[in-house]
Amino acid sequence: AGNAGLLIDNGIVVNENCRTSDPNIFAAGDCVSFPFNKSLIRLENVGNAIEQSETASENVLGKNIKYQPVPWFWSDQFDVKLQIAGLNNGFTKVLHRQNDNKNSFWYYKDDKLISVDAINDPISYMVGKKFLEIKKTPNPKDIMSDKINLKDMLRESK
Repeated sequence: AGNAGLLIDNGIVVNENCRTSDPNIFAAGDCVSFPFNKSLIRLENVGNAIEQSETASENVLGKNIKYQPVPWFWSDQFDVKLQIAGLNNGFTKVLHRQNDNKNSFWYYKDDKLISVDAINDPISYMVGKKFLEIKKTPNPKDIMSDKINLKDMLRESK
């Protein structure tokens, strides 16, 4: 990529359409840095590679689709399942929701939800990811209440 004259910054730099600095070349996956929340990031995971390559291929065919991901990750460590939606860079507040052996951490930047880390708590992960996808922010008081059902809160926000 460098020998081809493409802009490189922790990977091949692409715009929101997966187009490189050469307007005739598109790139996607682990090798690219792309705009996300006003900075360039690089995500090296299967979900990103698949979703980004789908966007790139649509744009190769002449569409004008923007790649606007909600990053997500998961890892199983023995009896612990960690699931993450969003990126918590720049958070200003974090809330801890706990119920039995389930824990989740909800990251806000100012008054906006930006990320959820869930430990053995798939419901918090799925609800948090959905909130990020629909670009809505749950009330922090509701997140902290063990009397509020997260799925109901999501249904009510639509």
